[in-house]
Amino acid sequence: VNSGIMQGLDHINYDDGTHGGYDVDYPDGIKPAGGSTLMMVYDGVDYAQKGGAGVQYKGTFGGAAQTGKLVYMSFPFEMIYESGQRNQMMGRILTFFGADTVIRKTPKSVPGNFVLDQNYPNPVSIQNQQTTTIRFWIPEPAQVRVVLYDVLGRRVETLFKGYVSSREYLFKVDLHALPAGTYFYRLQALNRQITRKLIIVH
Repeated sequence: VNSGIMQGLDHINYDDGTHGGYDVDYPDGIKPAGGSTLMMVYDGVDYAQKGGAGVQYKGTFGGAAQTGKLVYMSFPFEMIYESGQRNQMMGRILTFFGADTVIRKTPKSVPGNFVLDQNYPNPVSIQNQQTTTIRFWIPEPAQVRVVLYDVLGRRVETLFKGYVSSREYLFKVDLHALPAGTYFYRLQALNRQITRKLIIVH
């Protein structure tokens, strides 16, 4: 962590594939431009050659008269694997935007919940990401199935099928073989189901 709204945070850890997410092996580097300022750098990386990990901006956009704000990180926010670090960062970002900071407890702490998160990233760019991450919570161990459907309700493929013993489960889906369009993925378990929208772009 370098300066700006993240100044004072000691460090941020993102996943290498061993903490339930995917390996952020080659994150992008970014340098400030157009009035933005650097807010984070990578540890052990030459900033002059590779760039930093995030920028912030406060000012006008294009020909607009009103002032706006932007925060951009060059690695996936959801892959910060310590929840305390994520909460601290999000709190500072919300404060920067002038929003009230509200940290909601994760569904896994609520007994009897049945939750399907929105996949991330969404939309999914086949040229860039090719994969997306889906996370769900179930109140007890159960047989689980996650099925992908097209806009006409036709089954496209089963994304996940198996017995899940933990209440929280996360998995990645490779979508490179599917055409661009709007899809729906449905979590089915314990005689219940939830559906979310998934968009693929090329």
